[in-house]
Amino acid sequence: MGYSFLDLAYDVLKQAAQPMIYQEIRQVGHDKGLTAKLETTGKTPWQILGAPIYVEVRDNEIGRFTKVGSRPTRFFLRERASEMSVDTISKLEKEEVKKTEKKRHSSIYTDSWWPENDPSPR
Repeated sequence: MGYSFLDLAYDVLKQAAQPMIYQEIRQVGHDKGLTAKLETTGKTPWQILGAPIYVEVRDNEIGRFTKVGSRPTRFFLRERASEMSVDTISKLEKEEVKKTEKKRHSSIYTDSWWPENDPSPR
């Protein structure tokens, strides 16, 4: 069997400083040239990577990966789980909440939101 998406995730997380969301795993793998080893031509490669990681975590209690936190779910290697502290996970989740709030706040107050700027006919 050839190089799989799970192999790519493993190779990326082996060198990662902290848990990552599957989109980040895919991007780092792409940046390192690991995606060239894959035999796929999907239109959403990050989703194709995310699905088997979720399944691996759900169905294999002694698998290579572990789920860390939620919203967004991050993944890390089970063999490196001892390197994670509760503080690390908490910090990652707080950063994500800040990003989400900032994005939501900025999109609410854009000029195009105001009705008088609506170019559609009335």
